[in-house]
Amino acid sequence: MDFTHFPRQCAVLILLLAAAVPARGQTRVQFELPANSPYLGGVPQGTATADAITVTVGDAIRRSLEHNFAVLTSEQGIDRARALWRVARSELMPNLSAGLAEARQVNNLEVFGFPLVGIPPVVGPFNKTEFFFGAGLGMRSNDARGATITADPVDPAVKLSASPLLVRTRGVEVGVRSKLVPGLDSSVSLFALDQASEIVFVGDAGTTEASRASRRYGVEWTNIYRPKPWLELDADLAMTHARFVGFNSDQAESFASLAGFPQAQIGNAPGNYIPNAPAMVASAGITVGEKTGWFGALRWRYLASSPLTEDNAFRSEPVSTFNGRVGYRADNGWRIQLDLLNLFNTRTNQISYAYGSLIKSDSLYNLWFPARIAPAPVCQNGVMDHVVHPIEPLAVRLTLAGAF
Repeated sequence: MDFTHFPRQCAVLILLLAAAVPARGQTRVQFELPANSPYLGGVPQGTATADAITVTVGDAIRRSLEHNFAVLTSEQGIDRARALWRVARSELMPNLSAGLAEARQVNNLEVFGFPLVGIPPVVGPFNKTEFFFGAGLGMRSNDARGATITADPVDPAVKLSASPLLVRTRGVEVGVRSKLVPGLDSSVSLFALDQASEIVFVGDAGTTEASRASRRYGVEWTNIYRPKPWLELDADLAMTHARFVGFNSDQAESFASLAGFPQAQIGNAPGNYIPNAPAMVASAGITVGEKTGWFGALRWRYLASSPLTEDNAFRSEPVSTFNGRVGYRADNGWRIQLDLLNLFNTRTNQISYAYGSLIKSDSLYNLWFPARIAPAPVCQNGVMDHVVHPIEPLAVRLTLAGAF
């Protein structure tokens, strides 16, 4: 008899039967798991049926390994251990930084006992300049839920591939910081950042997911000006060019499945624009007041229009808002302040997205309901459109706080 093709299930069955039959002269030992043991539970999957199903010994072993609580939790523990190992390893990655500073000080010659007739006692330029450079490798984390997920929460029968918990990043920055003007601290820098995976928002699920690799480069300009001890002005500007890297073949396949229905194809063409990545961000403000007494502030924030889809077919509107604050700070640590949010009651959107939906006013609705005429991918995608969250109107907030 050839045993080379003997079924593995039969071998397992023989072992189980041998273990179940007690030997003569031996005392049978009863072993029971504790009531709270993880081996007594499992994770159900699929749709329950009223009919009985036939399960072989091999099926029972396979199901217990795939759905037992203890096995699943141990797999998650292994994933967490791997993540911690990657975090520890990231600390060993090379980080390079360098700096070049130039400082010019003013000197009062009279202090050193050198009075000079016809020459100002204070000599030397009044400035201070610093050049800096930095580069390094690092890791950033994704959503932990996406890193441990294995099935669709809505339909557990649909298997999902987990996204990496940690994503490698590479960055470089070079700039100059100076105080040429008395009271003004100004800096400008050029930067570049590469990420192995970008996080994007998924409208249907209401969460984020890991996407393709991306590259950003741009310039930042920051300024803080203190002409008086009780007055401070600041202004910041950042301009960024952000794009995905490579070609999105999955998006191209999805776009091809919508052929013949241009109202569904708009916004689904493959591209390299990163959704919700504005090209310019600016802010400015003025703050008055000292450590005690009356104080106030006025701040402005601006977000430029940004792409909402990879093909740049949908874009958000620019956002410009003002916030104000006034209050009084006592010398005993107590303060009372009044904040005015959206001071000028601007009507705009706090955040904007673009994804597909299907409502009765859409032309595709009659091709889907009551009878489905359009292909399934078209009905599932629907019509791309803006989905916005309006900014809150003028709001007033009163705060009373104390420090001890």
